[in-house]
Amino acid sequence: MINRVEALLHPGRRRAALARAQARSDRSVVFICYGNICRSPFAELWMRRHDPDGAARYLSAGFRPGGRSSPDTAIAVSADRFDLDLRPHVSRGLDEVPEGDHLWVVMERVHRQGLMAEGVPADDIVYLGDLDPGPVERRAIIDPYGRDPEVFEAIYDRIVRCLRELPGDASA
Repeated sequence: MINRVEALLHPGRRRAALARAQARSDRSVVFICYGNICRSPFAELWMRRHDPDGAARYLSAGFRPGGRSSPDTAIAVSADRFDLDLRPHVSRGLDEVPEGDHLWVVMERVHRQGLMAEGVPADDIVYLGDLDPGPVERRAIIDPYGRDPEVFEAIYDRIVRCLRELPGDASA
């Protein structure tokens, strides 16, 4: 069931997110999720593939300490459906993101709150789900960790839809 409030707010949030992303298109982009093993590394890898001239601009990180691999389901779905290889990915924590002028792209409200608690200004943060060009059920891009491949496929499909809206994506 579609959350009517989210559906009503989405067009305005989308305009604001696109404007914020465009205004900061010269910055590096850091994709953030909880563990940096499913959503954010997929987003990083997708953007590196589809914006080869700016590939070094993209990073991903999470709130958990780094050093973990992506789960088998994430690896399989990203390879089979999107021809992206998550096998070499090793998660990184926020403390491993180099200092710099970043646009922070988050998956959920708790990620935004966590970044702001770390001193990141709200204007430097964009919800990836706000970039979705279609109608939305929810603003957040839910965590597929521990779920079936079909859930990963749906989440990764949505991530790709949103990433195609980011300035710099050559596949748009």
